[in-house]
Amino acid sequence: MHFPFDFWTVWRDELPHRKEGGDMVESKESERALNLKSEILEIAAESNLVPGDRLFEARIAKRLGVSRAPVRANLNELCELGIVTTIANKGFVLDAPIDGSKVQSLLGKGSAFEQLYMRLADDHLDGTLPPVVTEQELLRRYDVGEVQLRRVLDRAVTSGWLERSAGYGWRFSEVLRHPDAYADMMRLRAMIEPATLLEPRFSISAEVLANLRTRQEDVLAKGISSYSNPDLFKYGCEFHELLVAASCNQFALETLRRLNARRRLFVYRARNDDRLRADIEEHLEILDLIERNDLDAASHRMRLHLCPADERQR
Repeated sequence: MHFPFDFWTVWRDELPHRKEGGDMVESKESERALNLKSEILEIAAESNLVPGDRLFEARIAKRLGVSRAPVRANLNELCELGIVTTIANKGFVLDAPIDGSKVQSLLGKGSAFEQLYMRLADDHLDGTLPPVVTEQELLRRYDVGEVQLRRVLDRAVTSGWLERSAGYGWRFSEVLRHPDAYADMMRLRAMIEPATLLEPRFSISAEVLANLRTRQEDVLAKGISSYSNPDLFKYGCEFHELLVAASCNQFALETLRRLNARRRLFVYRARNDDRLRADIEEHLEILDLIERNDLDAASHRMRLHLCPADERQR
């Protein structure tokens, strides 16, 4: 069966795209000062690049919503760190393995973009920020450049928890501050995901199932504590979104991706390694059932997996 999705990109984080026109007037000097090294390496990791693979400036720039100048500057800095190199007639290529110490040390610090994004989210969820804010207020509060802030705001808009105010500034969606917000998101997932496993068009290759199993087993083998919150969340999204994608229901996949974009604001705030370990073990149980083509049982197990512990009925 032909799948309308690229399985290994459907789960990647939603990233802002550069806007055209006067809505996003950028200073080239401040743009060049952006620290994008971690984000470039995150893209390389998501793309499963290995040493010798090419890093395309234009593609990375489009992904990150910036011009090629800051991308080139950061790739040159990665060259100085021995992670990237240049080859005649080929350009920039990866020179160090993604799972090696050089790369993991840099990724472990987290990108400045990700840190600012989560600070903004935390301040909103904690009620520290008013419902409507201006860019100038945020620039003073976080002491960052205009370009960096605008990229974070654009991502928040894409993720559905911020919008331009009808008057002036930016308005936060109050839905995420409702006390039942996270539980309601999980209940909606429990309505959607088990049903997609029973869709008539559901079909998934043995290769995709094997890749999913390897990822989950690797995390258990290396230990939950050795992974960052962003990585664990990404691997969880990868598992669930690939299974939904296999149903060939684009609306179900789009809904799940939007839920995950909002859900990540919560999961970083309260990490529970025991729960994460149990989640991965349950993922493996679901894979077992799918591999046996017992989709009814897989659907039932998925519903239990997504329900709060006090609501589970086996």
